[in-house]
Amino acid sequence: MPPVAVAPTAYIGRTPRGLSGPIRWGDMASLRLGGLGFLLLALGGCSLINAPDEINPSGTGGTGGTGGDGAGAQGGGGAPPCTVDDDCESLTSDCGTGVCGPDMTCTVDPFAVDTPCGPGLGGSCDLEDLCDGAGTCVANNLVDGTFCEDCPAGPGLCSLCSAGTCADCAGRADLKSFRSPLSASGWQLTGGWALYAETPPAISQSFGQPTDECNDGLDNDGDGFTDFPNDPGCSSATDYFEFDLNAQCNDGQDNDGFANAGDGFIDLADPDCEGPGDDTEDYLPPIIFDHPVLGSDGNRQHPYGLAQAQERETSTATSPPTVLPANLEFLSWNLDEGFDFDLKSVEVSADGVSFQVIAVCPQNQMTPYAFCTPVTDRDPDVWDVVSLPVPAEFIGDVGYVRFRYETTDTCCHFERGWYIDALNFAQDCACAGDADCDFLDGPCSTGTCSGTSECNPTAENAGTECSLPSASDGCSAPTCDENGWCASNFLPDEAADCTTCADEGFCDLCLAGACQSCPPTMTSYNNDFSSWVFSGDWGTVSCLEANSVTPSESPCFPFVTNDPAAPMLSPMIGNDGSRTGSFPYVGESEIETSTVVTGPTTIPATLTFNSWHQDRGDDDVFAPKDSKTIRVSTDGGANWSTVVNCSGNTTIPFCQPWPAFTNRALDDWDAISIPIPDPDDELVGQTGIFEFAYDTVDSGQGWERGWYVDDLNINRCDVFRPPWPAVQ
Repeated sequence: MPPVAVAPTAYIGRTPRGLSGPIRWGDMASLRLGGLGFLLLALGGCSLINAPDEINPSGTGGTGGTGGDGAGAQGGGGAPPCTVDDDCESLTSDCGTGVCGPDMTCTVDPFAVDTPCGPGLGGSCDLEDLCDGAGTCVANNLVDGTFCEDCPAGPGLCSLCSAGTCADCAGRADLKSFRSPLSASGWQLTGGWALYAETPPAISQSFGQPTDECNDGLDNDGDGFTDFPNDPGCSSATDYFEFDLNAQCNDGQDNDGFANAGDGFIDLADPDCEGPGDDTEDYLPPIIFDHPVLGSDGNRQHPYGLAQAQERETSTATSPPTVLPANLEFLSWNLDEGFDFDLKSVEVSADGVSFQVIAVCPQNQMTPYAFCTPVTDRDPDVWDVVSLPVPAEFIGDVGYVRFRYETTDTCCHFERGWYIDALNFAQDCACAGDADCDFLDGPCSTGTCSGTSECNPTAENAGTECSLPSASDGCSAPTCDENGWCASNFLPDEAADCTTCADEGFCDLCLAGACQSCPPTMTSYNNDFSSWVFSGDWGTVSCLEANSVTPSESPCFPFVTNDPAAPMLSPMIGNDGSRTGSFPYVGESEIETSTVVTGPTTIPATLTFNSWHQDRGDDDVFAPKDSKTIRVSTDGGANWSTVVNCSGNTTIPFCQPWPAFTNRALDDWDAISIPIPDPDDELVGQTGIFEFAYDTVDSGQGWERGWYVDDLNINRCDVFRPPWPAVQ
């Protein structure tokens, strides 16, 4: 069936780019909005969508409500007189013991906060009551609007929790959408399945490039110009490469998507081209939906801003029990390789355990289902209408629907995942008017009964502050968004009042909305070198140059894994010494004299890092070759103190010559530890800059490959923040 355009008027509104991402329910104990993150916790009786609530729709925890249905502290009439504790027995309750105080009057010695009290569990919506720490037993109900299935009519026939009760449902809403934070309650989600207001951004085609070259502070193509707008190879700050050869927006080809399948527009006729030097025709930013939907980000891995934020995913989304119709109908939106690699299926079950497939995308087989079709570019309001017949034995019975997604690989850069909306099953209980939707009322929204008889939040006060107990001071700014949600709104940079990291005065780092210590070492992965100064051949590198030993080989160091802190993995900081970069090697050599100067950092008592070199070492005082020095300065480079000088040094590994005309193994690194010379106590603990200098002295013998360093214990916070958008 052909795709249809979903009218924007059918939706509440658009999500600001800074207030969106995945909201993962997982085990239903928490809710998170990815790139920006909604972390909503409930403390009872309040609307989850706007107030500090801690929810646990699975029925295993959470607090809520006011008042009490258990015994509380006695009040009124003044404290009774006493001589012994037994005189105060009347004040003993589930939450405290009556005792005789020093003033010979009775008082209550309260039990600890969250001590169980009262009559016990009253159902999935009425949890065990808890003491408030002041002697009172407080009702503990799940948040109104949370899924439940223990009503008298049984699973699949219930309304949502209301005032601690799971009641029968007289009728269902016409459709199931996912506009509110509670809308995934009751669903069992694995992998990347979550609520999303937008897709992930596209992945950098540079496959491992820590950041776009046109915005990294380096002269990556060696033409004497750095970044946009100075480098002629940069059409914008988001260009992958400074080198403009074969830029996709100027090559006469339709390059969008997998295998350059194309979108029908070439070069500057493509709306995603910013200029003739633009490296890609693909649309890079997140694609924003008109309201939150249920879906999976597929082969994408959060946080999306890191290089190679990819994964192979096998995941499912299973509905709560629902009466199964004759046809499952829903809207579908996918941006992936479809039946070529990204496989999907829809399944039904009577018991939630054994599932029968009713639609599947087998690999490399064309199928009649729209969600199996490969799609490389798509507007957010163009969705496919899907209708799938249900086997006769399931129709009219309570059962389950499961969506399965298997990416089979981590490719490709343009993919954004699979999303669904407007289901004709698993609907909420129908509302008769706005009063039935008051559980969505709060600072950011008013609950409204929609034309489909579904409670939805109508956004209010967009852009104003709201309150979330999960918000981390200095790292998030909770704000009402245009969907009526209180979004955590993660801040992208370190903040003055983010003080988690105690060992380095300026290293406090906001990441995913939480105040965190900086990485234990500076790995060069996703690093911000804007305050560093590189000269000569110093830079971030991943591969070695061909040499006289292997003239037709340019081997690469192992690339970073999913753990950015893993040691001795590319990229790293390095200098190829007397090599010129020519390939294959036919005798080209050069004399290299250059330095790299770090940005400001706290000077440690001992400088540590991993080192790899293949050169003559410079420990010969009579004929120094491939000289190396490390210096430190506390006054911006006006004066320097030497940390190590390789001339005549026979103890530091990188000062020792590598056996001539042999290649060193790529995983053969030296662990370096150099105490900082500080006889006058003027360096250690101070803010300073380090200089790494390399002088080949001559053009070498052809087998040398230079000096490389990684995993330094300085400049640990010089990292690019994943691109959490700025506060709106």
